[in-house]
Amino acid sequence: MLRKLLMLYCAYLLVGLLLILPALNFLTPWYIEKTLGRKFQSELILFNPFTLSVEIRGAELAELDASSFIAFSSARANLSIESLWAQGWVFDAIAVESLSANIHRLRSGDFNFSDLLATDEPTETRDTTSTIPGITIHHLFFHAETINITDDAREVPFSTHYQGLEIAVSDLSTVIAEGKPYQLSVTGESGGQLSWQGTVSIPNGHSEGYLSLTGLSLKPISRFIAPWVRFHIAEGQVSIEGQYGLDWAGEFTYAIEKAKVALDNIDITPQDPAALPDTGVKLDALSLTGLAIKGEQERANIESIAVKGLAISGWSEGQVVSLSELFAPRSNAAPEETEASEGDSAWSVGIAETTVRDSRLRWQSEFTSPPELFVSPLNITVLDVQWPPSGDSRLQADLAVNELAALKVEAVLSLESGDGTIHYDLDGLPVSWFNPNLPSGVNANIGKGKAEVDGELSLAGFAPSSASLNGRIDDFSIEVEEAENAITAWESVRWNQLNVDFIQQKVVLSEFFIDGYSGRLHIYEDGSINTQNALMEDTKPSPADNQDKPWAFEIPSIRITDSALDFMDESLPIAFRTVIGDINGEIRDISSDPDQVARVDIKGSVDSYAPVMLAGSARPFATPPALDLGMNFDGVDLARLTPYSSTYAGYAIDRGILNLDLEYKLEDDQLAGHNQIVIRQLKLGEKIESNQAADLPVDLAIALLTDMNGVIDLAVPVSGNVDDPEFSLGSVIFSALGNIITKAVTAPFSLLASLVSSEEDLQRITFASGSIELDEMARTKLGDLQAALTQRPELVLVIRGRIHPRADREYLQLAALKSELLASGLPEASWEGKDEQWSQAIDARYKSLAINEADVDAPEPLSHREKLEVILSKISIPESLLQTLAEDRAVAVKRYLVNEAQLPADRAVIDTFDITDEENIFSGVEMKIDT
Repeated sequence: MLRKLLMLYCAYLLVGLLLILPALNFLTPWYIEKTLGRKFQSELILFNPFTLSVEIRGAELAELDASSFIAFSSARANLSIESLWAQGWVFDAIAVESLSANIHRLRSGDFNFSDLLATDEPTETRDTTSTIPGITIHHLFFHAETINITDDAREVPFSTHYQGLEIAVSDLSTVIAEGKPYQLSVTGESGGQLSWQGTVSIPNGHSEGYLSLTGLSLKPISRFIAPWVRFHIAEGQVSIEGQYGLDWAGEFTYAIEKAKVALDNIDITPQDPAALPDTGVKLDALSLTGLAIKGEQERANIESIAVKGLAISGWSEGQVVSLSELFAPRSNAAPEETEASEGDSAWSVGIAETTVRDSRLRWQSEFTSPPELFVSPLNITVLDVQWPPSGDSRLQADLAVNELAALKVEAVLSLESGDGTIHYDLDGLPVSWFNPNLPSGVNANIGKGKAEVDGELSLAGFAPSSASLNGRIDDFSIEVEEAENAITAWESVRWNQLNVDFIQQKVVLSEFFIDGYSGRLHIYEDGSINTQNALMEDTKPSPADNQDKPWAFEIPSIRITDSALDFMDESLPIAFRTVIGDINGEIRDISSDPDQVARVDIKGSVDSYAPVMLAGSARPFATPPALDLGMNFDGVDLARLTPYSSTYAGYAIDRGILNLDLEYKLEDDQLAGHNQIVIRQLKLGEKIESNQAADLPVDLAIALLTDMNGVIDLAVPVSGNVDDPEFSLGSVIFSALGNIITKAVTAPFSLLASLVSSEEDLQRITFASGSIELDEMARTKLGDLQAALTQRPELVLVIRGRIHPRADREYLQLAALKSELLASGLPEASWEGKDEQWSQAIDARYKSLAINEADVDAPEPLSHREKLEVILSKISIPESLLQTLAEDRAVAVKRYLVNEAQLPADRAVIDTFDITDEENIFSGVEMKIDT
C-alpha cells in the first residue's frame, strides 16, 4: 500500500513538473489571447507540487491596442493542506507584488476593461439565499507600485495616480469568527499617505481599526471636480485619522471615535481669474478634533473646530458678489432635484467649540468709501452648537477694519427658539465710509466723523425684540461739493441709554448731548441757499411707508453746549455775515404723546457779545400742534445790519442797538404773536439806491418812532391761520411791521396823540372865521402837541395857515362895513344891538349903492338882514387880506408853542401860504411833521 502511494506521489510530481508547469507557461498566454483578445506575457509561471502553490513572475496583460493595462512582478497563491480537514478552502498565502495598472475611461464612456466584463450569456437570477463560500487566507498581501486613473469621458479630461498601495490581512476568513488583523497603506499623487489597520471578522460581520490619511493633496480632487465648479484648489492638503467600528451582520451600523480632520495650506482661486479678479480663499490650517460619530444613534459630536490664518478676498458690485460666484456650481452641472424621503433625518450634531484666529478679510464694496475694507485681525469663538437646535450657544467676535474701527461682539443665542442677547462694542468707525449710501440726489458728503457705539440687542424668534445702546459721533462734518466750508459740523454728539422696543414700537432716549455744533446757513448771490444746493433739483422725498401702528418715542433731555450758527447772505448789495455763538441750553420732555409738553431753554450770543435766549414750551405732536415760545435778542449792533437796511430801506445804518423780544402762541392752528422791538440810538447813514427799498420816508418814520431818549419801542402783534396754504410766518411779521411804519408815516399826528393819550386831532387848530385868536380848546391841543413833540425830539413842526374862502371873506366884509358905519357916526352899541339907528344906517348904505329894486329877485321888499347881505356882497376884499389872515393864524400858533408851551423855536417853522391851495377849506392852521 505504501509502495502504491509512493508511486502515485512520484507520478504527481512528474505530472506537475513535466506537464502542468510547461502547460501553464505556454498555454496560459495562448488561452488569454484567444478568449480575451489581449496579449499576456510573463517571465515565468511556477507550480510547486510540494507546497501546492502557483506563482507568476513578471507578468503583463495588454489592452486591446497592445498598450500596457496591468503588470506585476509577482503573484502567488498557496493552497494549504488544511483544506483537507478545515471548513472551506484554506490558503496559506495569496500575494500580489509590484502591481502597475492603468484604469482608463474612454470618451465613449466605456472603460478599458469593459470587454473583460462583457458576456453574451443571459444573466441568471442571483440566489440571494446562498451563503458565502468558506474561504480562509492565512496571509493576504497586495502591493501596487502605481495605479494610474484616466477619465477622457469628461468635458475636461482627468487623470491621477496612487502609489505604494499595500494591503496586508492575516487570517482573513469567511468561517473563522474571531477578528483578524489587517493593514492597508497607499500613497497619493502628491505624496499623501493612507494608512488603514485593524481587525475584520467576516462571519461576525464586524470590523474595527484605525484609519489615517496624512497630507493628501487636494489638487487631484480639484481637477476631478473642475467641470462642475468655478474654483480651483491651487494648494492644499487634507489629513484624517481616527478609530472606527463597522457591523454588517444584521442592520448596518458604524461608529467613529477620536477622529481628527486637518486642512493645511489651502489656496482656492477662480478658474477664470479675469472674470473674478481679487477673489479667493486661503487657509493656513483648519483642525477638527474629537470627532465621534455613532451611526446607530445618528449622532455626531465634535470637540473642537479651529481655524487659523483664514484669508478671504472678494468684492461686491451691484447684484454680483464675487465669493458667491466663486462657489456657485456651474449651471450646466447643477444636480438634479430629488424627492425628499418620507422620514426626516434624525441625525443630531454637537460642536463644543469653534474658533477662528489670526484671520483676515479683504473686501471691495461699492457701498463704502474707501471701497477696500481690510478686516484684520478677525477672531471668532463659537461654543455649544447643537443640531437639531437645543440649549444656548455662545459667540465671541473681535475684529478691526482698516486698522481704524474695532468691533467686539458677545452673544448668547438659542438656535431652537431664536431667543438671545447680543452685546456689542464698536469703536473708531469713520462715518465717511458710508458716503456711497447717501441718496443719489444728495450733493453733499460726510467729510469726517468717528462713531462709537456699545449696547445690547435682544432677539425673540431670531427677530430683534429690544435694543439698548450708548454711543457718540465725534468730529463730524457734512460738506457740499465744491463748497469751501462744511454746512454742518460738531465736535461731539452722544447719547445715553437709547432703548428701542421693537415689539411695542417705542423708543426712549434718556439723554442726548450736542457739543460744539457749528451750522452754516449761506445765501448765495443768486438767492440759493447752501442747504438747498446739497440736494439736486430733481430730488424728491420719498413717501413714508404706511404703518399700522406709529412708533412712540421719548427724549427727556437734549443738551446743547458751545455751539454756533454762522449766517451769511451774499444776495444783498453788501454781503452780510453774523455768528450766533455760545449756544448752550436744554430741550426737555420731547415725546410722541400729544399731551406731553416739551420745554425749551437755550441761550447764546450774536457775534459773541449780544445775548440771545429762546425759552418756552410746545406740544409739537398734538393735533393740531401747540406752542408758547419766546425769543430774546439783547444788544445787537444795528450797524451790522446795514446790508439789509440799505437793500430794503435805502439807507445805511451808522449806529444803533437792537433789543428784540418775540413771543408766539399757537393754538388750534391760530398763531398769536407779540414782537417787542426796542432800538436805541439809531442813526441812519448815507442814502443807498436799491430797487428793493420800500417807498417810504424812512428818516421821517424813524423820527416819529424815536422818543426823547433816542429809543424806538414798538409792539408788533401778529396773527394768522397756519393751516392756510398762503400762510408764511416771515411775511406775517414783516407785513405787521410794515403796517406800523406806514401808519406812523401816513398818520403821524395820530401817533403823537397816542403819546399823550389824546383823542383830539392834533394836526389842525381851528379859528373863528376872520379871527387870529386862539380859543381854550386850541390852547389845550397845542399843549398836548408840545408834550408829544418833546417825546420825539427829532421832529420839526411845519405850520401853515388856512382860510375858509367864503366864511373868512364874509367876516372881513362885515368888518369893513362896521368900520365904515362907525366912522360915519353909528354908535358901537347900535351896531351890536341892531337897533333902529342900525336899521336906518343899513337903509342909507343900501340906497347909496343905487341898486335897482327890479333887479332884486324878491317877491316882497327886502328885510334889513337881506339888505345887509347885498351890501356885503358889494364890498371887495383883496386877497392880500386873506393871506395876511392865514399867516397871522400861523404866527399865533407858533407864538403860543414857543412862548407859552416852551417848544424850541427851531422845532416849529411857518410854511408859506398859497391862497389857491385846494386845502383851504377851513379857518385855522394845519400842521405837518418833518425832520
